[in-house]
Amino acid sequence: MNDSIKIRLAIIATGGRAGLVRWLIQNRKDIAITAVYDPDKERAAQALKDWEVTDAVIFDSYEAAIQRDDVDWVMIFSPNAFHKEHVLCAFAAGKHVFCEKPLATEIDDCQEIFEAHQASGLTFATGFVLRYAPLYRKVKAGRPWVIVVTSDHGEMLGDHGFFRKCQPYEGSAHIPMMISASSELGFVVGGQADQVVCLEDLMPTLLEVAGAAIPAYLDGVSLVPILRGEAQATREWLHMEHAPTYSQAQAYHALTDGRFKYIWRTLDGSEQLFDLDRDPGEELDLAQNSSFDAMLETWRERLIQRLAGRPEGFVQSGTLVPDRPYQHLNNCTVQSNQETNPRRQE
Repeated sequence: MNDSIKIRLAIIATGGRAGLVRWLIQNRKDIAITAVYDPDKERAAQALKDWEVTDAVIFDSYEAAIQRDDVDWVMIFSPNAFHKEHVLCAFAAGKHVFCEKPLATEIDDCQEIFEAHQASGLTFATGFVLRYAPLYRKVKAGRPWVIVVTSDHGEMLGDHGFFRKCQPYEGSAHIPMMISASSELGFVVGGQADQVVCLEDLMPTLLEVAGAAIPAYLDGVSLVPILRGEAQATREWLHMEHAPTYSQAQAYHALTDGRFKYIWRTLDGSEQLFDLDRDPGEELDLAQNSSFDAMLETWRERLIQRLAGRPEGFVQSGTLVPDRPYQHLNNCTVQSNQETNPRRQE
């Protein structure tokens, strides 16, 4: 083998994201592929041909490829469900690991991988692109930084008979929000909060971190007090809304405090009320139980207060009015919710 080679790789699975190996071979002359495993040997052979690698050995098992003496690093591109067993095998063999994202499909598996890595003393990298981007490294090295991981919606996946999004139920509406920052910003490391938050909170949060003024008309609130451990809550409840898109029936308004969720369908005025702690699947509608009439009325009044003054006329004479058409922004006046939104009142 060429004396200039310093890093010897075993490639586990050659489909999909393994295509980046071509870039490695072309741009890093100190890297060599010595072992390959793929359950489809023909695909493995074709990959080596595409990469112009002639001296790597294709193995019948991933264990045999990983345990080779002439392997320093193991690069794992296998289907997500197999990541854990491949990573753990590599650590047990004393090999450094690069694993394509996601790390695993279950939190417990991620924890097991983390603990194995901590015990190994080896180097471990995951395929999150920005982690290795030059600009990301430059920003992280010299200035305070904030990273937000979130999503604009979830996926119903058949819950309540729906697919896609556009629903107030947890499958569509409950999304992750993870925020990390450099130490000088004072955020609690490893903290968790059960407070209900929304995408509208990102702008005021980042503005406060940057030292900029937060406009009063924003619907969102800054999460900085929670992130710094100075407060447990920023709002009493959260308002969610969806206008008609694929059908008129998709329009709704909903309120939640994280424990209970109230839903009002804009088209027909139907209501639902769920206890998310006892009924996370939202299968027991408390709005149909007269024992919860007082609670239902409390949530209804909150929505009336929230929607009062809206140009669509959702509230008339102190009552929710269904089947009101949405107006385009160029046909109505956009007003601040500072006075009508109770979560902004001191």
